[in-house]
Amino acid sequence: MNPEISILIVDDDQSILDVMKLYLKRRGFQVTTALSAGQALTLQSQTPFNLIISVIVMPKQDGYYLLEMIKKNYPETRMIMMTGHSDAAMIRSAISLGADEFLSKPLDFEELGEIIEKVAWKFLAGSPRANKPLS
Repeated sequence: MNPEISILIVDDDQSILDVMKLYLKRRGFQVTTALSAGQALTLQSQTPFNLIISVIVMPKQDGYYLLEMIKKNYPETRMIMMTGHSDAAMIRSAISLGADEFLSKPLDFEELGEIIEKVAWKFLAGSPRANKPLS
């Protein structure tokens, strides 16, 4: 994959963060994790990420809030939303707020890899590196 694509994973479950980070690092991505929307926004303000993968349901500020703030302040950042409570209304809400893709838990890592590759191409298509291959 492309080490120029930086990914932030946001989930209030440390074990999910650990597994996803390991998987994505093995695929060659730069990966950082955050346990809350607030922490994610702080990290994004310090070093903007190309892609954020966030769970929707979190205490205090949820993934929808994070999605709205990212799209408002960092419109070039791609977002993939995920939840264990998948239903059509959640998917519609996430997409209407600007999510690029939606994942259901438990995660299918093959599907995760395919979706990240698809979203990474969207990012690269909008950047000066658009003609540079991912691998």
